[in-house]
Amino acid sequence: MGKILAVDYGTVRVGLALSDEEQQWAFGRGIASVASDAEAIAAIDAILKKEQVEKIVLGLPLTLRGEEDGKMATKIQDFGRRLKEATGVSVEFEDERLSSEAAHQLAHDAGKKSTAPVDEQTAILLLESYLQRQRHARST
Repeated sequence: MGKILAVDYGTVRVGLALSDEEQQWAFGRGIASVASDAEAIAAIDAILKKEQVEKIVLGLPLTLRGEEDGKMATKIQDFGRRLKEATGVSVEFEDERLSSEAAHQLAHDAGKKSTAPVDEQTAILLLESYLQRQRHARST
């Protein structure tokens, strides 16, 4: 096993979370303010190299029916393809349909007014969901 990096993709900020090598825990890795996809890929690539990440999990917006949510889903899938080509690290998509709302609620409950930590928290929730699903798949 190795580390997994979760990415909450946004056009202004990219939230990041990293697992431990045993893929049991998710830790916030901050946010990257980006002006372009190329900047986002460069910021992610730096973390991949430093942390020796084996896989990227990229949040994919789905509707409550589980269908892809329009233009943003298409943009994220394209970003994922370019990220894999640029880094050589495999990219998997994870349903993020309620993670942003949950992150906003956690920030509100903690009394935080800034939206910046929400991107990181969303990535943490995304990674926790992915890790839990993987553990369940291994145990069945």
